[in-house]
Amino acid sequence: MTSLNLVIRKNLLTLPFGPGTLPVEPPGALLGPFRAPMTLNEVRSQLPDPVPVTRSTYAQLRRMNGRWELFLECFRPNPPSRNTPVTDLIRSLEELKGTEAVSILIGRSTNPRRPAKHIICIPELQPPVVLVGPRDEAPEAHRQSYADRWLVRFVIPNHWLPDEGNALELAMIRTHGDDMGFETSPNACVPWRMEPDMVRVNLDEWEQGGPQLKRAPRSQPSQGAP
Repeated sequence: MTSLNLVIRKNLLTLPFGPGTLPVEPPGALLGPFRAPMTLNEVRSQLPDPVPVTRSTYAQLRRMNGRWELFLECFRPNPPSRNTPVTDLIRSLEELKGTEAVSILIGRSTNPRRPAKHIICIPELQPPVVLVGPRDEAPEAHRQSYADRWLVRFVIPNHWLPDEGNALELAMIRTHGDDMGFETSPNACVPWRMEPDMVRVNLDEWEQGGPQLKRAPRSQPSQGAP
């Protein structure tokens, strides 16, 4: 970890910086908990405001059976409820507020009006929607709901992955069905701009990380389970 110390008169502000690119090795890279938008108190104290456990979100990037996937665990205090359907016609990520969903952003876009090259929104109770990028084939996403949480397993399409030798650029957003709040990963956003910076992940380290992961065969396949 590298830090930059800013001294303004008698005040010291320390800004930590992580590595430019993160390696991912078995069993996978943990991204979380997702962070709430920054507040003035957080900036002054340099300590993140914690998200309640009952609303927290975690993600793991892993390679399973030769395919890269994201596994997400989304806690919520109340049972799920139907929200306004998400469509590919939304003009801004801000329109996702109020929907119980996770949105995954992959790759940097050359279009300044698009926050990523590929964006998919995966609501808890609705079919996934590709918001940015080709829509010729629906990506594979599995969900499972419980009383206090819901799970997502999203298989990243091969054409969303970077060329060999390049890093995967990734960001995620969690929105809630019972209010207009949101959290993001890998870092916190300002409240008025729901576009997190992307983490760069080196996928080439996986093959040197030890035993590879394989999914155990199911005796009785369960429709839609992660």
